[in-house]
Amino acid sequence: MVTHRISSLIVVALLALSAVPASAQDVEDVEGPRYRVDLDVFTPGWFVAARDRGEPNGWDTVTFLSGQVGVRAAFRAGHGFFTDVSLSSGALGPVYLLHEAGYLHRFRLQGDDARGLALELQAGLSGGYWDGSVAGSGPIGGPNVAVSIDGRVDAFVLGLMIRHRVLYDGARTQQMTSAILRVTFGFWG
Repeated sequence: MVTHRISSLIVVALLALSAVPASAQDVEDVEGPRYRVDLDVFTPGWFVAARDRGEPNGWDTVTFLSGQVGVRAAFRAGHGFFTDVSLSSGALGPVYLLHEAGYLHRFRLQGDDARGLALELQAGLSGGYWDGSVAGSGPIGGPNVAVSIDGRVDAFVLGLMIRHRVLYDGARTQQMTSAILRVTFGFWG
């Protein structure tokens, strides 16, 4: 009889606890982290650059390898920012150094910022220095847009980003499209 009463009390207590509404902290945990910051290490990329020679159908095109380091941050609502430094060596083509920064919006396709799949859209400005036989030398700057798909497993992120830049060097327009393998480590909270 005593065992029956104790088991009945345990069942009633469990039912009562399950009926209590979730606290704000519990709801927050279900929605995922409030933010995520990713640190891109030197990520390899393949670039196609084109220069307007000022003639009809006068575009020169070169391809070369490059890489970037950067920071990306996004809040739970998806809004955030990015800043990158991209660099190429002279062994395979033009040398350039670009600083790029702007707005990003992250769409979580599956999971959250701790674990999941996300699509990022970015828009910003690029500025830096370009030196190459195809494009001449000097300062260069202009707008850029990018799309990236990333898989996140705790602190590790692996993704692919395509970025297009329309850059002006004071005399001509340069266009660069890049495909970058993102190898990223991040934290969230």
